[in-house]
Amino acid sequence: MKNAATTRIRSILLMGLMGFTGSSNALTSDGANGSPSSLVVTVFDPATTKTFYKDLGITQDKFLVQPTGVFNLGLDPHYSDFMGKTNLIFNVSAHHALKSDQSNASSWGVLLSAANGGSLFSTDWVGIDGVRQTIQIYFSYLTGSSGIFNAGTPGAFNSNQWNGRLWNRVAGSTTGTVGSPLAFYFVTNPTGFSGDGLARKAGDWTLTIDGTLTFAGKGSLLQNMPPVANAGGNTTQLAGKEVTLHGNQSMDPDESPAPLSYQWTQIAGPLVNLINPNTPTPSFTAKDPGLYRFTLTVSDGKDSVSDNTQVAIKSLIIKAPPSIKVGTKTAITWQFSPSSFDPTQSIHLSFSADGSTYRPIAAGKINRGSLAFNPSLKRATIKGSLKLCTLGTVQKPEVCDQVAITLVK
Repeated sequence: MKNAATTRIRSILLMGLMGFTGSSNALTSDGANGSPSSLVVTVFDPATTKTFYKDLGITQDKFLVQPTGVFNLGLDPHYSDFMGKTNLIFNVSAHHALKSDQSNASSWGVLLSAANGGSLFSTDWVGIDGVRQTIQIYFSYLTGSSGIFNAGTPGAFNSNQWNGRLWNRVAGSTTGTVGSPLAFYFVTNPTGFSGDGLARKAGDWTLTIDGTLTFAGKGSLLQNMPPVANAGGNTTQLAGKEVTLHGNQSMDPDESPAPLSYQWTQIAGPLVNLINPNTPTPSFTAKDPGLYRFTLTVSDGKDSVSDNTQVAIKSLIIKAPPSIKVGTKTAITWQFSPSSFDPTQSIHLSFSADGSTYRPIAAGKINRGSLAFNPSLKRATIKGSLKLCTLGTVQKPEVCDQVAITLVK
């Protein structure tokens, strides 16, 4: 059924997808006659309303295999009036028509910068080819490997031939500014079905005031780049408090073929109820102290990867500055779970210079919330450890927590 539908779509679109013949073949690879075009950079100066263009000398098919490049536009005499300016806007584009035998179905489409992300682009055949034909019409006005268009001439930026929205065929601006990364996308559809279209991020272009145009890529665009799972760092939290896991640093380098999905699973510790486990930031509340471990699995619709994190749940947590000056009174504070202790329960603070022998510092009640630590010169060491413990009873054993510190003169 799908093959039959695809055949019908292809027969309907074939004439439009074979490529605009154009009025000029001035560029070595302008995409006429079904060939892959070169990548072309367009730079617009709002102050002078001049438009600079340059063939970057690499065709779309080769760029898809190895997306990289550093180009010195300042070496081009046409670019002399654009040097040193910070108000320039620019974009980069290329295109390749779908061949009549669909032999290039995996590589046809457009390469286009997008200031507002890949959602700018329609990924059905008609939408992609509408953008592609717009780019090819623009390329037909280019009269050499580089040049200048003055305002009001065919091919000038913001004319009827070329603007940031491509005659409103894209849903936002395709232009960026000097000094800021400009995302670059490969937009294609190998089957004709909207759900099979891709807006795959290639990387970012950056243009500097001295005319250096640099592309930072992430590998071949003909293969899916797996996502990166990041479950966040290991943390310590207080029992009875809501804990949020943080997977929002996970990412998909090429943002395709589907939006990133999330699945959290508990793999160790007393069982808890994870709220919203299919989001980047689920939460849970643990009543019992212990070590809780979780796995985050992210998928881009094709590849899945996982990462682990752990949360140490404690009923008593000591807090101290990592560095304490000798001879200075410093408040050592703590948090505790009210349900785990009698608020009048005694607590004591001790210090160790070697990590094994602890000397008492101060004592008080747990609800006091802080005790003073004033290290003397004889206690000056490179590193040490503070330990806070409740006074244990038969009914309630001793509970301790400790923290590493550095004493400085």
